[in-house]
Amino acid sequence: MGFQNLLWVFIGGGLGSTLRYILSKGLNPMFTNVFIGTLTVNLIGSLLIGFFIGFEAKSFMQKPMFLFLTVGFCGGFTTFSAFAAENLNFLKSGEYFQALIYSLVSVLVGILSVGLGFYLAKQL
Repeated sequence: MGFQNLLWVFIGGGLGSTLRYILSKGLNPMFTNVFIGTLTVNLIGSLLIGFFIGFEAKSFMQKPMFLFLTVGFCGGFTTFSAFAAENLNFLKSGEYFQALIYSLVSVLVGILSVGLGFYLAKQL
């Protein structure tokens, strides 16, 4: 594991979490029935992690930087817990269709974003 690797994850996580907070707080109030901030950070984070995995697969990135960007930054930037809590709010307020659409878009487009990021990295 190593202290240096833990430090890279810690720094990346702090940066990712801070950026997520700024974007979510700025974007979520724009729409009343859509958590656009959370969706945005999760989809951007999915694209980025796919890109970083693709870069790592091409040996363009050393392990400390990979840990910083994927486990640290993307791990702190994206948020499954907020996604789950927002879906619970939809369900509690009887907005079942909204919960379904939000879940499907988040999961399906998230997976497609990882694939797109990976593909883009492999093209470089």
